[in-house]
Amino acid sequence: MTDPVRGLRATIRQIVPIPLHADLACGRGEVLALVGPSGSGKSTLLRCIAGLHTPLEGRIACDGETWFDAGSRVNLSTARRRIGMVFQHYALFPHLSALENVLEGMDDPGGTGSREREGNCCGRCTSTGWRSEDRTNSPAGSSSALQ
Repeated sequence: MTDPVRGLRATIRQIVPIPLHADLACGRGEVLALVGPSGSGKSTLLRCIAGLHTPLEGRIACDGETWFDAGSRVNLSTARRRIGMVFQHYALFPHLSALENVLEGMDDPGGTGSREREGNCCGRCTSTGWRSEDRTNSPAGSSSALQ
């Protein structure tokens, strides 16, 4: 990430519920993939960033705003963090398509329309191997990796 103020920066350290030591940076507009075996902490890291789990140590900041800092005792509520999260398969809306599940977690702070948001989302996801036809599949009709 070229500009440390623009984007997401997270450093997480904890022992429970799983040992986790993570340091990541993602610039604004970048796509970042968390890859690892089951139980390696991918979901826990995302839950920390979203404010759904509080790690023992670390710091999380987005666009220069501190969301969590264990040393300073800062911990913004999930509602105050500008983030959306689509949970794993068991928590997806089965009646919505893959794209609709992703868009469900997005608010519209800039006032852009849903068509523009859909285009932006699809443009970012295609670089990860997500195909445009995947967007209309329901979770049940998608591969386990896409779910």
